[in-house]
Amino acid sequence: MKITLKKKKINNDKLSLYIEYYKGSQLDKDGKRIHIRDFEYLKLYLHQNPKTAAEKKENKENAK
Repeated sequence: MKITLKKKKINNDKLSLYIEYYKGSQLDKDGKRIHIRDFEYLKLYLHQNPKTAAEKKENKENAK
């Protein structure tokens, strides 16, 4: 299993943090590879382009 922290761009100039659990892959009946993944959204948001000191501080706290 591979676990990765990822970011997704959402509206109003913010990024949402989520975890992707990659559990491998398998072949279906036609021989096509199917990837098995789960996602967990953390409900943590970062400012994409922080302008003020408060936004920068918020990004630093949420990224820890």
